[in-house]
Amino acid sequence: VVDIAAMLRAFRRTALRFEDAVRASLSACAMPLRRAWLLRKREEGGARAADVATVLECAAFFGVQTDFAGLALDYLADRVDEIGEQAAIQLVYAMCLTGGVATHSRLLRYLFRKIGAGTAWEKHKVRIFQLWLCQQLQFPWLDGRLRRRCVDTGFRAWSL
Repeated sequence: VVDIAAMLRAFRRTALRFEDAVRASLSACAMPLRRAWLLRKREEGGARAADVATVLECAAFFGVQTDFAGLALDYLADRVDEIGEQAAIQLVYAMCLTGGVATHSRLLRYLFRKIGAGTAWEKHKVRIFQLWLCQQLQFPWLDGRLRRRCVDTGFRAWSL
């Protein structure tokens, strides 16, 4: 999963859309994740939460719809304590694009609380504002809110 995450991150960074390569990568990641999720234990040298978040975010960025999104969100729901702020931003973004908001609302609430808790949000000011807009449109029922300083700074970056 680590190597696949690095490859997909490179695709996203250079905006190269190889849909067949993305689909093959997602199917290669699906089997170890499914096994780890069913057995409720982490693989040796296997899927870290940050790598799974990167793979899911890249698949959402390219608009590739597979069963991987639901499986990855189920896997990460059991490991919510391992998810950092950077991965939380990526996951909420992917959940907004893939419809995971409706199926994993509990995970969304936990992830939303992590955004803005550290300094990782400062690298993604525009995305933070986009997530705030998504919250207003897609899931206004969520009791957690983004921190005001994150939204204000994100709006400033978005408008400039």
